[in-house]
Amino acid sequence: QVLEAGQPEAPLPLKSEAGGAARTEAVVAPTLGSFASSSMEEAAPRCCGRGGWPALWLVVLLDTVGNILTGLILPDLGTSYFGGGVDPCAGVGRSTPACDVAISQFTSVSATFSMLCAILHIGSGPLLGMVAGIVGTKCMMALSILFQMVSAVALVGVSWAGTSIYYYFGATVLATIVPPGFTYGLWVVENTSPNSRSVVYARLTAASSIEGIIAPLATQFLNHSNAPAVVMLFRLASVISVICCIPKNRPAARMQEILPGAMRSCISAHSQLGSIAKLFSQRSYRLVMFLVLLGGTAGAGVASIYFVTLKEKFGMDMQGLAPVLTMVTLSSLLCQLLLVKPLEGLFGLKGTILFSFAASTVSCMGYACAPSVHFVYFAALSGGLGSIAFPIVGALLANLAAPDGEAGGVAVTMGMLQSIGSVTSLTGPLLFNAVFSFFLQPSHHFTGAVWVFSILLEVVGFALATRLPTTMLVSGDSVACS
Repeated sequence: QVLEAGQPEAPLPLKSEAGGAARTEAVVAPTLGSFASSSMEEAAPRCCGRGGWPALWLVVLLDTVGNILTGLILPDLGTSYFGGGVDPCAGVGRSTPACDVAISQFTSVSATFSMLCAILHIGSGPLLGMVAGIVGTKCMMALSILFQMVSAVALVGVSWAGTSIYYYFGATVLATIVPPGFTYGLWVVENTSPNSRSVVYARLTAASSIEGIIAPLATQFLNHSNAPAVVMLFRLASVISVICCIPKNRPAARMQEILPGAMRSCISAHSQLGSIAKLFSQRSYRLVMFLVLLGGTAGAGVASIYFVTLKEKFGMDMQGLAPVLTMVTLSSLLCQLLLVKPLEGLFGLKGTILFSFAASTVSCMGYACAPSVHFVYFAALSGGLGSIAFPIVGALLANLAAPDGEAGGVAVTMGMLQSIGSVTSLTGPLLFNAVFSFFLQPSHHFTGAVWVFSILLEVVGFALATRLPTTMLVSGDSVACS
């Protein structure tokens, strides 16, 4: 385990200060066969080496491939369900009144359940952190993927048995109780030092982007009947990988110790949540949180309507959406792997964040004005440049949560940050679906309105980013992962 002796009363640093407190790392890489049984107290993994890291990348890949396949399937299943069993948007049916009605109903239901999930998520973040501190990150990760598997089973029912699509949306509420992204982020925080997280988050984002390359290949052999079953198999493989290959971070607490442990966590919450109070007490940290809320709202909103906007405007089905997704994620992958560190060195962290907002604005303009599918590919290329700020902001938030790599309070603080981020899951889909549905009406039909709205958010984000103190964003020495 990474052991760091820091000054508890020191301000929250976003990089290691020269001449600061000495830090020691005890790193022992376990063998592949000991992944399932070793604990963090006995052997801690080196960044991107053994000790569970390969298994984590595999779990992230399987999870995100399942998510993206679900996202490709849902628009067709949703419009078919609300269209009376036939997709009214297929082929020449695009942009017809029947297509617009089916898409409007589908997006309305999707936004409603997304709002319910976000409301549950907002209040559960700190509790998730406390539970993770008791039972361990591995247990929480396995539980989150099991919940995802329930939603995959419901999706199979919609496709194979013709059951109501509301069963699937109800299962997604269960799946958001323990979000996989929370457990991945907590794993990274527990297994890295502050200065190495920027690179690790970039690698994690890149690993998540690979699904956009695999999904188009899979769609050549899948259809609406067998794709949900493949998603379910991916969830099952993820559960097995977590149970067998992810090492325990700490011994699981005995059942009789869970309640006292939770009460102790609640009693000491005032000291553990000091970094959260710091987020709102200092101007520079407030700016970071506003950027997270603004960027997260835009990202969650675009994600909620991305496929249906292309389906409504160009009549694209699962096979048609896949190549566009390939371009988006391949661009993001290359930018994450090749451009994050060079841009940090060229522009600094602040300049890189500004560059990312500008690139996102250009991408949204391309989507709004694209007269044909061919122009969508150009917008997708610039969208990758808009993702380069993700690992930087993720590392900043992780360092705010655990500035000195302290084990105590990290899970609770990350849970609080998860709750703050959940606000964007509530506001984004609600705002973007409202704008999208309003401009689907015949009297003022304009599908590109959601992209214009996103442009406004990106411009506001760019203006806020210009006010970030440069001293807050000094790039530290990163530990390369290979």
